[in-house]
Amino acid sequence: MKYRRKLKKKRLAVAILTLLSLPMAFGFSDSKTLVSPASEVVTQENSVDNQNTQTTTETVPTQPENQSAQPENQPARPNSDSAMREHLKPYEGKQIVEVNFEGSTDSVLPTVKAAVLSRVGDDFSVDISMRDRQSIIDTGYFYEAYQTIQEVPEGVILTYHMIQNPVLKKVEITGSTVYTVRELQELLTVQTGQILNNKTLHDNITAIQEKYHTDGYIRMKIADMNISESGVLTLKINEGVLEGYSVKGNQKTKDYVILREMRQKVGEPFNAKLARRSMERVYNLGFFEDVNVKMNSGVEPNAIILEIEVKERRTGTFAIGAGYSTQDGLIGM
Repeated sequence: MKYRRKLKKKRLAVAILTLLSLPMAFGFSDSKTLVSPASEVVTQENSVDNQNTQTTTETVPTQPENQSAQPENQPARPNSDSAMREHLKPYEGKQIVEVNFEGSTDSVLPTVKAAVLSRVGDDFSVDISMRDRQSIIDTGYFYEAYQTIQEVPEGVILTYHMIQNPVLKKVEITGSTVYTVRELQELLTVQTGQILNNKTLHDNITAIQEKYHTDGYIRMKIADMNISESGVLTLKINEGVLEGYSVKGNQKTKDYVILREMRQKVGEPFNAKLARRSMERVYNLGFFEDVNVKMNSGVEPNAIILEIEVKERRTGTFAIGAGYSTQDGLIGM
């Protein structure tokens, strides 16, 4: 008790000096805000032949509207990890006399403590404290976390500041025409009435994408994802519409002879399985040596124009395999 009283008397003055020593560039960084996103949420590498899909997804929803990124009365953090390391470096090797956690509710605090390696009595390590910060974020309950340090005669006091995700009240899904909202919501395991967990949400988004891609809708992506201050999570789906067809290489054969074999209507979400079947039907007409298809960008975001290129006369082998690249689209189907 004597130690605690002595420590508290010195803490305020030392904390002020510590904060005044922070670099002028310090300020809240929103690099971990709840959704990253003006940028696209999904990047795709697809093979139409076997529908194997590699997807990189950002599943951290955007920060709730009207909610301040930096909670009041919390010390500011450096704008970058490198600045944070520079700030913490002078305390390397000093004994940790206290570890505090601010910004976490009681329900998830045990999870946070279990994720942190820094303990009272340990020598302070910049590397371990940075690892602890990432581990806190990786629990999925927070869209920002950072550490501050306070020097006292006996050593240092380490505090982890966390900005917790809101409690999820409702999930709204828009933009889906292939499946009903109910069908997609059945894939969600995030729990309403509980703190939104980014890891669970990531798994749920992956499950939705896999459902689309398995059924041939390889252009589908989550175009936007955000959560309101009231806890309403909105997922906006872009299914990748087929805007039209173009035909190349036909000298004698009329366009309509080729286009009438298309199994997919303009305006529908693009489906690789139907496109494959369409090309098989064109080849089976017996008028062409080769039939190839390429996806070109349409007018609307994520929309495509399917370019069909044929070589007339001789009967040759039909290249049905296809590869998709972000630069060239779907080639050689």
